[in-house]
Amino acid sequence: MLSISTGSAHSWEVDFQATDSLTLNGQPFAWDVAPLGNGRYHVLYKGQSYTAELVEADYAAKTFTLKINGQRVDLHAKDRFDLLLDRLGLSDANVARINELKAPCRVSLLTFGCSPARPC
Repeated sequence: MLSISTGSAHSWEVDFQATDSLTLNGQPFAWDVAPLGNGRYHVLYKGQSYTAELVEADYAAKTFTLKINGQRVDLHAKDRFDLLLDRLGLSDANVARINELKAPCRVSLLTFGCSPARPC
């Protein structure tokens, strides 16, 4: 399941059950999508025709920019792990990443001679 939002204005719960089955906020979502090439799609939904274009996609940050009938839409996706971090209050934990960790002092490692015949 994914939570997709357009900032704080709207959010949807999207669940992909099979290759062609999709639910939106727990309700079946019936649409028809035809790829036109180069990130462009033709979408039919409830008798309305839409042209959608994927302008930008950042898969690491899970942000996407679409143009739907010429209107720009910025989407933010959260998967089940992001939602779990939000519930635990750790939503900013995945933003600050540490590439290198330095210890304040040097530590020497000691070797203990333990064996099954001679327990520690």
